[in-house]
Amino acid sequence: MSINMLSFKITMALSLLGTGLQTADVTKKKLITTLQTIIQQKHSPVILTAPPQATLTKVIELTQTVGDSICALRVNPEEIYGYSDEKIYKIARSLNILLLRRDNDFVYTLIDPEENNVIAKIRISKNANKTKELKANIDQNNDTLGYLAPKPIAPGRKDLINMIFGISLDQSFNTKYTTPESAFEDGANCIVVGSGIYNAKDHKHAAKTYQDRAWKALQKAKNSSLGCSN
Repeated sequence: MSINMLSFKITMALSLLGTGLQTADVTKKKLITTLQTIIQQKHSPVILTAPPQATLTKVIELTQTVGDSICALRVNPEEIYGYSDEKIYKIARSLNILLLRRDNDFVYTLIDPEENNVIAKIRISKNANKTKELKANIDQNNDTLGYLAPKPIAPGRKDLINMIFGISLDQSFNTKYTTPESAFEDGANCIVVGSGIYNAKDHKHAAKTYQDRAWKALQKAKNSSLGCSN
């Protein structure tokens, strides 16, 4: 192979790599904008976790019941009997929510059901003591849009979505949980709620309560941030 040909191939490879990175950045920005728009329209930064070991019918019924109070639905296909991407996408489109679908123990995919090709990775850490490792992983992967963790890892970064789980309306009974107010004070963009909604006697009321408190806390955190920057 001539030097000129080798140089040409290297140039083409770098060009394709650059195009891929640009495409990933465009996709990430588009998803962030879409999620922010949904949050603003619905006044809700709440992501619902589908109940484990439930039928697809039950998950759809629950999602329809609380759909006005959530911005996204988190699903683990392996834990939903009769799971169907087609049916989950359909209900998400009808409710104007995004999907957060589990790929494996460490990665979820955030999906815009209106545009199936608009996806990005969400890294997950179940251990609050391993947030440094997760942050390093995120920094090294251009396709990563954000993370799921028990506490914010990179608050203030506008290129990452900070999704915090382990949320409870009342922290007094179990210190491993945090309240919506604490989550947003620490830099969360969204909170992920599961049993607090799907185990409640009144799903709709529980979801609305999380929605109202989370939205109020998010607005307060934004105002505080603006105040500090002046």
